[in-house]
Amino acid sequence: MKDIKTVCGNFYEIIGKFPEVRYVGDPILRQETEDVSLEEGYKIGKRLGEVLMRYRGEVGYGRGFAAPQIGEGEVGICDFRR
Repeated sequence: MKDIKTVCGNFYEIIGKFPEVRYVGDPILRQETEDVSLEEGYKIGKRLGEVLMRYRGEVGYGRGFAAPQIGEGEVGICDFRR
């Protein structure tokens, strides 16, 4: 098992590599989302997928992101399935 210093150090390293990812305490995570057009939803979904795949490539896990978790105030979700 890794010690807490290693785990925390890794977490801060990941935060630096993914500035668009929002964590507990960020106000955008509590805001009500807005509906968007199909075209805008596609753009958000594409961005969510790109961030998720980069995140998975770096940390080795991750199941999905919702739009607010990457700073978007609109409805959108992306998950990873094999």
